[in-house]
Formats: sequence, C-alpha cells, structure tokens
Amino acid sequence: MKRRFFRGLPLVVAVLLATSCSKDENNDKEVVNSGTEVVTPENNVKTVPFTLKVKNGKGISKVSYADNGTEVQPSFEVGDKVVISGTGISDTELTCEKVEDGVAVFTGDIASGIADGTTLTATVKVNEGSVTVSSTTSMVDLIENCAHNYEGTFEYTSGKDAECTLKDDKSYLEFTLAEGQKKVSVNGTWYDVNQTSHQAWVAVDGGATVVTRIKGSKQVTAGVIYTIECTDVVDLGPDWNIFWKAANETENSSLVFQGLAYYDWAAAEVFASQDANGYRLPTKTEMESLYALAQGGYVNKDNVSYKEFSNEYGSVFLQPAGYKDSDDDPVLGVGAYWTNTVYNDERIWRLKFNTGTNNIGVNDGDLKSCHLSVRLVRGL
Repeated sequence: MKRRFFRGLPLVVAVLLATSCSKDENNDKEVVNSGTEVVTPENNVKTVPFTLKVKNGKGISKVSYADNGTEVQPSFEVGDKVVISGTGISDTELTCEKVEDGVAVFTGDIASGIADGTTLTATVKVNEGSVTVSSTTSMVDLIENCAHNYEGTFEYTSGKDAECTLKDDKSYLEFTLAEGQKKVSVNGTWYDVNQTSHQAWVAVDGGATVVTRIKGSKQVTAGVIYTIECTDVVDLGPDWNIFWKAANETENSSLVFQGLAYYDWAAAEVFASQDANGYRLPTKTEMESLYALAQGGYVNKDNVSYKEFSNEYGSVFLQPAGYKDSDDDPVLGVGAYWTNTVYNDERIWRLKFNTGTNNIGVNDGDLKSCHLSVRLVRGL
C-alpha cells in the first residue's frame, strides 16, 4: 500500500463513519448511502451500505515531535483499504473511492443489525509484511516503508455518523548523533547512521520499553515521535562500557598555545576522577584499547588534520595538536593526551602519536610538568 507523508500535519488521523444518508456541505460529489438492506449471495449475509471518511484536518488529534518540531500525517489514495472489525461481525474491508479537499471517502457494505453501542475498530494496514524498521534517509522515508497500523475505536449507532481517531501503533525514534557515530543501539540491535547528516530513524512497538545505550530506557507511547540528541560523545560499540567525548577539553586549561588548550598534570588532575556529569580522563587500559583502533593516515576535517581511531560502530578523532615539554618548548606535529593513570611521582601514562609513520602508542614518557591535551570519557 503506497503512502505519501507531509511535514506540518498531525500523525494521527480523524475518521468519520456514516451508516445513513449524508452529504458533506462542502462536497457536491458526496457518496450517498440509501441504508437499504441487501443480501450478499455468496454467504447469505444481510448488509447495509457503509461510508467512512478520513479527514486530515488539524485540531482533531495531534502527535508532535518531542522538541515541538514538525509533524507527520499520512494521505490516502484511491484504492487504499480500511478494515472495520468488532464482536459479532466479520472483518469488513472498505475501499477508498475518492479523495477530495483532504477527505478520503471509503465505501463498502457492513453487516446489518449491529446493536447500538457496539464498539467497532477501524484499521488501516500500511506496508503489511515489510521488514523495514529503520532509515538513514528521513522520518518520512521510515514511516512510508515500515509495517505499521493506524487504529481507532468508536461506538456504533445506527442511522448516525460516528467519529474516531486513528493512532499509529508504532513509536518512532529520531537520533541526531556525534560526527563519527556509525551505528546506534536500540534494544540491543545496531542500526546504521547517516554519515552526512549524522542521523538515524528507528521504528519500535508503541507502549514498549525501549533501551538505548546513549540515553538509557524509556517506555514509549504509540503514535509519538521521539527526538534523541547525543552529539557530545561517540559510542564505539558493545565491547565498550564507556563513551568517548567528541572534542577536547578547552576550559580552565593551564596553557593556550596556537589557539588550543593544554594542561599540565596539576590542571589535568581535576579530570582524573568522575565529575558531576560522569566525565573523567580515560585509564591507561582504555587508552590502549583506543590506540588499537588507530587507522592509517590522517583525516582532514574543516582544514584540520585528525588521527582516526575507528571500528564498525564509530570513530574518535584526536588532533595531533602538539604539546609543550617540561622546558615549555613546543613540540609540533604530535598528539599527546593524558590518561588518569599515574606511573610514578614524576610521570603519568599518556597516549602519544605523530604525523609520521612512527605511531608511538601509550607510554610513561611525559613528566607532570608537560602540557598535553585532554579528551574525556564517561560511563554508559
């Protein structure tokens, strides 16, 4: 079933159901039901003509982005189907006969003799059988291609119009992530991230508890689109129990050299333990694990050269920003980053690499009086 979606409209839709003669005041081509009972020859079931209107009007029922951004709502085409079901009647499929002025008109026959007050359900099945649950293109692309249903209930009253809203049975997650994030985890499954927009979109069952590594767990509401932004850290995958911050620290440094921040150990030591936001310097072991992901060569971003440490889940980019030695002499073309692991009274373990082929790794080579860069981590 083909669907088109438009930004700026509600996600849930309103349905007007009519079992008697009716005429939309703004529609001269309204389908008119005579209400005359007929008998279907194939199964000897008595039915009456039935008309259903799907109206895409604002102000009926809305589901917005969590950040109060734009909204999404389906539109219908001639030939689309809606199913009416309920206790004591067989599922009844209606067909969209026309779409005019934002109103989709579905017609068909429904069983006669339905008792007043009977609760009926209207269901629109979208992309039935599709296995698509994520997109790296857009939210609209995901909703247009994943399998989901629009459902709503109403009480039947013979001879009177009925109204209900149709609500999407899925919830939708929109991720905006750090540069370098290649995949994002939802309920233990890793989904691709667009490497240009740094976004990903994932559909989950409405009402379920959803677990993400970057934001924890939350019970989601059907029909709601949740925006999740995490641009400050990079997740390197299931083998890691920490996130790497996406940028170097720049505040409260003991030295600014060539516009970049550097720290001697007295200044860097404040990062050795976890702060109120959970950030800290990496341990020697964590820095060694990062260094094992070193890629050959350097990546140029915004005319700045970075060393890439990468796997299939993400990349951490460290700038070879240079450092100052204990004599306050600049050493250029080198990356040097503090760990929180003390080697002895004079030295701290640190990661060091250069722009040549000699990538040095993690060692105890620098004195506490040297000025190095700081890149923090935090736990999951």
